[in-house]
Amino acid sequence: MDFNWKDNYDKEHVGLMVYNTNNCINAVTADGTGAYIWNGQRWVSLFDETSSLTSGVQVHVDQDGNQFYSGDFGNAGRWMLYNLRARKYADGTPLPDSPKLDFSSNEPMWLYPMPDGGDGMDDKWVKDYEPLGLMYNGYAAFGGHKLNSIDQSQIAGETPGPDEVESVGTGRIQGICPNGWHIPSDREWNQLEKVIYNNREKYSNYILTDTPFSPAIWNSDWETQSPYPPTWTRGSDSSNRHNLAMIAPCQTSVLGNTLKSKPTTKGGFYVILAGRITTAPVKTINFGNEGNLVSSSLVNTAGFGNPSMYTRNFYSNSNKVRRSLLMYEMYVSVRCKKDVP
Repeated sequence: MDFNWKDNYDKEHVGLMVYNTNNCINAVTADGTGAYIWNGQRWVSLFDETSSLTSGVQVHVDQDGNQFYSGDFGNAGRWMLYNLRARKYADGTPLPDSPKLDFSSNEPMWLYPMPDGGDGMDDKWVKDYEPLGLMYNGYAAFGGHKLNSIDQSQIAGETPGPDEVESVGTGRIQGICPNGWHIPSDREWNQLEKVIYNNREKYSNYILTDTPFSPAIWNSDWETQSPYPPTWTRGSDSSNRHNLAMIAPCQTSVLGNTLKSKPTTKGGFYVILAGRITTAPVKTINFGNEGNLVSSSLVNTAGFGNPSMYTRNFYSNSNKVRRSLLMYEMYVSVRCKKDVP
């Protein structure tokens, strides 16, 4: 038996060119259609991704030199379209050298997203799928910021209240974000969701003839509802919803035709479902099915640990986006928002 048949076969087909019609062949951007050539080891795209970015999509690097895209979301500003994967703060202060899945510590920690049951020590999945980024506990994400003695969640209306992040100190928390970027507040998350909800055809693959959202436009009452069951999920009551409009297709364990975010190259928000951790026992779960993104709005509440942080939770099989609270010790993904001068 010839055990080298595959190597020989691969070599014989060097230079073979095909036109791929499967967007998910490039899971990093979900924009994989186009011409590819076989180099003897893998298919190489002949498409220059950055030369055809939709207007409004920009390319940046973080403090570690990692490249990421950002998108323009109108009144909600400019946001990262990848999860952050920096391992030091913008001033050069490093995070711990090694990842650690520890729910009991009040020190800055980080880990690699991994399939269910993983310990967060293996970087393979981030190497294969860069937008996954890293997962940070609250102490790492906020860089020591712990203003939790007051409720910083959004109050009703367009103007931030006296205790909201926008009205306290510098008005924003940079945390682990690059210079010129910050961790979005609860209010800023609401603004982003509102823009995507009201402009679904611009940021997702929904089209005008699809079943409309219900209600047709964003309900401002959702912005201040309690982040506790049963009212912590909000959005459309129809089969189509802004939750699906924000989540990236082509992810592990997810049927891509149910998820509607446009690719990063086309300005979709492209939520990456990096999973979460459980505490009994401590392990990672829901990789490819759930994503948790942090906000800088904090709250002191005995019910969810002290301190706690407002987050946005996205589920591939959920009807709506969840606005909830997590303890600082929990690990979350980070999306940064561009500062407005």
